[in-house]
Amino acid sequence: MISKKQFYRLSLFWSILMGCLAFEWLIFIFIGMAVDFAEFGYYHGGLITLITAIIPHIVIWILGMIVLLILYLVEI
Repeated sequence: MISKKQFYRLSLFWSILMGCLAFEWLIFIFIGMAVDFAEFGYYHGGLITLITAIIPHIVIWILGMIVLLILYLVEI
């Protein structure tokens, strides 16, 4: 079992990690999307960016929130 203090530290760590990933994602979008559009055209470049950047970050965030929710519910 983890204490509430450990849970809050884990939550803070996860929030900071997601903030860093979001910042990295923005950089990837601005630079990578321009390259994808130039190389593959507007439609396919957008699909490549969606598949390689947006969807994985959303999945990672959702999985992390599920883990935190499970830890919180187990603690209660």
